[in-house]
Amino acid sequence: MKKWLHKVEVVVDWLVPICLLILIAAITLDFGFPAFVAKKNLGLLLDIMDYFVLLVFVSDLIFKYVAVRNIPKFLRLYWLEIIAVFPFFLVFRVVELASIVVRFGQGATTLARSTKLSRFLAPLLKTPRFFETFPRMLHFFEKPTGDHYSHEKR
Repeated sequence: MKKWLHKVEVVVDWLVPICLLILIAAITLDFGFPAFVAKKNLGLLLDIMDYFVLLVFVSDLIFKYVAVRNIPKFLRLYWLEIIAVFPFFLVFRVVELASIVVRFGQGATTLARSTKLSRFLAPLLKTPRFFETFPRMLHFFEKPTGDHYSHEKR
């Protein structure tokens, strides 16, 4: 792996606990204070925070795959993180797409129900990423070093 990619990996590992805090804040705001979020127009900010957290977690998975370089072993070691990141993101997008289809296909009553459903599901879909990163609170960094980095071989 190139040195600059190794530095990016170290930064991503450093960002994981910060993203955990961001995720806690986003879930708390989404779940606990929906009126405040609506009043202050924080929906876009929460979406940006969610995408940032998702980007960091996906980057972390990519670096873990590069370190392992064996798909069966990677799936065996990191299956929980894969389940926590990808399917819930896809489910959230499907719910969002369904909300858009309902908006154009049916009346305002159905739209109001689907909007409430998507508002209810949004923080729930972020929650698995929180639980996926919970074990990382015990050790903040994985210390991405080892024999798989060519610039560290002596």
